[in-house]
Amino acid sequence: MESALILAWRLGLGWLVGRRFVLLTTSTQESERLSVHPYAFAGGTFYVPADPGAPWVSDVAAKPQALVQAAPGPRGVRARPVTRPDELTAARQALGVSGDVMALDGSGDPSPMMTPPDLAWVWPVAAVVWWLTRD
Repeated sequence: MESALILAWRLGLGWLVGRRFVLLTTSTQESERLSVHPYAFAGGTFYVPADPGAPWVSDVAAKPQALVQAAPGPRGVRARPVTRPDELTAARQALGVSGDVMALDGSGDPSPMMTPPDLAWVWPVAAVVWWLTRD
């Protein structure tokens, strides 16, 4: 499912997909990694479920600067694990999860490049093909 959501973002559907999911871009030493997560937004912070074994969690442990893309637009963030009991409880309730949660706080730090809708050209081509092949 994650691949389909990333494809939707690349097709220019971030305005729709970003209402329920964030596209998170993290940096590794060799490249950038894309991952998609359900989110809750409160007080300028995005909260996402964090599976301790997920590759993106180790990415932000090594380099907490990341980029979040959601319906409102891209935002540079600094990732941190949620450890305060009151914040953790509220985030878990908002997300409907029982495990670990990562907070993505807005920052002015340099962040990875935004993932552009580089496949948006498909829509006009599909429209032309449909128009040419209709009866």
